[in-house]
Amino acid sequence: MYKVIIADDEPLLRFAVRNLLSWEDYGFTVAGEAGDGLEVLKLVRETNPDLIFTDIRMPNMDGLEMVKRLQKESTASVVILSNYDDFNYAQAALRLGVDDYVLKSALDDEHLKTILKKERRKLETFQEQNPLREHLEKKTNNTAAVLKDIIHRKGTPDAIEAAAPDLVFILKEPYYVIFIADSEADYLNHIYESEENSPISMFNNFIENIVGDRLHNRGCYFLIKDAGCVVVLPRQDFDKLDGEGLLHSITNLLERYTNRIYLAGISSLGQGIEQFYALYQESIFAADRYFFDETKRVISYEVSGAPSSNHMRSLLEQFFEQAGEMSWVSGIPSTIMEMLDEIKETRLLSANCKTILSNVLLLYGIKLTGEHKDFMDLNERFAEKIQSAGTYSVMRQEVENLLDRMGSCVNEMGKYSLPVLQTIQWIKDNYKERITLVLAAEQMSVHPNYLSRIFSQQTGKSFSTYLSDYRMERAKALLLDRTLTVQEIGEKVGIPNGKYFGDAFKKWCGMSPREYRQMVLKQK
Repeated sequence: MYKVIIADDEPLLRFAVRNLLSWEDYGFTVAGEAGDGLEVLKLVRETNPDLIFTDIRMPNMDGLEMVKRLQKESTASVVILSNYDDFNYAQAALRLGVDDYVLKSALDDEHLKTILKKERRKLETFQEQNPLREHLEKKTNNTAAVLKDIIHRKGTPDAIEAAAPDLVFILKEPYYVIFIADSEADYLNHIYESEENSPISMFNNFIENIVGDRLHNRGCYFLIKDAGCVVVLPRQDFDKLDGEGLLHSITNLLERYTNRIYLAGISSLGQGIEQFYALYQESIFAADRYFFDETKRVISYEVSGAPSSNHMRSLLEQFFEQAGEMSWVSGIPSTIMEMLDEIKETRLLSANCKTILSNVLLLYGIKLTGEHKDFMDLNERFAEKIQSAGTYSVMRQEVENLLDRMGSCVNEMGKYSLPVLQTIQWIKDNYKERITLVLAAEQMSVHPNYLSRIFSQQTGKSFSTYLSDYRMERAKALLLDRTLTVQEIGEKVGIPNGKYFGDAFKKWCGMSPREYRQMVLKQK
């Protein structure tokens, strides 16, 4: 008997579905019921069901979120039940690879019989094609474990052959390594995280079914958690299946049912266990070319296009040397855009390209503004956008946006020299403390007299006046908070003496702190 779970937060609905017919007559038995998604996940671990009926909207975890979690833990088919005749829900469910979407109001015994017959045929077909399912799962686990050992340079040839002889047999003949990945997944970071990136035997059931179906039991494949699917395919099978056409078929199907773009990178031809790791890297590099050319979804590795580490090193040295000589006006924006073009031609991995860009932008920005807080915050925000860019064109646009904002930042700060700019930021960061011109000069590594002179010249205020004005501005804002006493506000702006604070505020504002608070609150 195939096992079924019924999930809905309405007990009467679960009772009705359970009693629509005699499940055993159709080869099924109800293994359990659940009132929310968390209960479903617990039941799945306990019963290992073949089929799950679930509502879309349930407490704690709704049906759609539960389906996403199930994809990592179970191969069970899923039928969504809903009261909502809403195409968006249906579309979202189908993208997740559910088997059916049924309105509760339309579910009767005949409809349920049709679903069960269809699901039984599917399960029986799977068993016919895989008569030793447990053996195959164990074999898949062995394959993943062995390939993990090869990737991480572990295991002797004898141990590898004993653990996965079928894999070794495949690798003895000329073969390709193919990497299939969701273009939006952060697969590059996962792949290079060593032990944290262990290959696993279970991927998204929907994706695994498509890949397995199209391969017709040729070659072998394994999954890398949250990264992608790696296929090892002998050359003769690659040719028989029309390799590139096969991969276009797989990626198109995945895109059609998930509404996400999938990529396939094909390594060069290799032979033997010792070549697997290099071919594996080639397949990843090939798939990553989509970042730079969005017109290609299935990409073959080209040896002539491999990145040159020496060329990149000399390129970076060139840009770092220029950073010491150039100003914004003399061409920093155009130089950075030239570097973007150069990086594209050098054919780096997209992750490396993003890291280099972030560091170069930070270097040029610090040269122009010092470690000014406004710029550092700006750079951090754009660095995150650059890292999350899915394509080169998006990344390039983010760089252009950052350069525009950086230019505005430079223009705003252009009237101040770097020591004065840094002193202003230091005041803003430390006004709550007992600070002096002497302490500021020590922080800027200049003489107090020199700092006093240039600060007054450029800001039009003495250091002490600028500090006092800034403290009073902050105090004005704090006075709007009626939970704070005037004494507490004085302490928060670096003037713990209440009388001195009150006198200073009145001199600055023309009224006492209490009078100012009453006036503002009365206006509100």
